[in-house]
Amino acid sequence: ISLDQGKFPVSDFNDRAAVIVWQEHKDNEKNNTYLSSLYISSSGEQNLCRFFAGPFSFAGEEPSLSSVVVDSSGTVFAVAPVDSEFIGIYRSVDGGKTYSETLIDSKNNRDEKNVVAPRIYNLGKGGYIILAARGGGDVLSIYFSISEDGINWSEFKPFPPAENLGASFLPVHLYSGGKDYIVFQSMYM
Repeated sequence: ISLDQGKFPVSDFNDRAAVIVWQEHKDNEKNNTYLSSLYISSSGEQNLCRFFAGPFSFAGEEPSLSSVVVDSSGTVFAVAPVDSEFIGIYRSVDGGKTYSETLIDSKNNRDEKNVVAPRIYNLGKGGYIILAARGGGDVLSIYFSISEDGINWSEFKPFPPAENLGASFLPVHLYSGGKDYIVFQSMYM
């Protein structure tokens, strides 16, 4: 589906739809990457949307940037760090044909380390959560933002269970038995 080298595919699915998002380049833009998607409805309709977000600039090795969810209504949310301060939330309500962008300030206008690897998840009883690592080197912590509607997001703040631990990163979410769980890796330095 990609005309160039597609990289770092991420996906999500439910009974209503499946979506795949990946990174790819435009001609002569090897230090910029864009997000593209393929949406497949349960009826088999397919919508390809190339370059719906970006460019995202990088130096050196290209990093994996995005995460994606599709909710029970078929709405798609993809997230990626836009720059050192903002995370872009890309929302499609038309089956992946088009995306609108919302930017959230991951630093809250404070002099803080960059947020990296944002991941978005559907919460079990409705709403969404973005989990991300902040920092670099020996100092990594987990921050989060929540939204009831996917449009209005809370301020990014420290994830309380990880606040007093060593380097904390790689948070993942799951919903089971009527409860939301967040599991992450932590190391004492």
